[in-house]
Amino acid sequence: MVKWIGQNTVRAVGDFAPICIKAGTLNNENDLVVSPDHRLFIYQRSDKLGIGRSELLVKVRYLLNDDTVFIQAGGYVDSFQLLFDSHQIIYAEGIAAESMLIDTRTKPVLPAHISKDMGEVIPGHSNRPHSGLDVRERLLDRPDPAAILRQASSH
Repeated sequence: MVKWIGQNTVRAVGDFAPICIKAGTLNNENDLVVSPDHRLFIYQRSDKLGIGRSELLVKVRYLLNDDTVFIQAGGYVDSFQLLFDSHQIIYAEGIAAESMLIDTRTKPVLPAHISKDMGEVIPGHSNRPHSGLDVRERLLDRPDPAAILRQASSH
């Protein structure tokens, strides 16, 4: 169940500059613009990365190729956060992506009443149902990792 929808607007510079994933890059129908540390859920039908597992969470910043995945700096960016009772994988423009994950970095942005309701232990977020799926940057340090992941998830 949706617990909260947050929205903020910041200048699209430095760490706040969003990343655009062009349509078709990860089998997405339209462009998807997300924050650099947003994680995408990738299911590999074949293990093209040699990680030894099919389910992956990948930070968008690791997919930069300055062509189909690029920093979209300048102006302002509207950011939206979807908070559920537990951390979820949802679809955005056809790409599986994580919902807002509450931890010590993100909890302070919540409205006071929601933060208070969640208490110190964050049910559904503290047990990290998707933990262990993160891919380290060095495993994606190869030409066009987005193309490799598109191939891996298609075949």
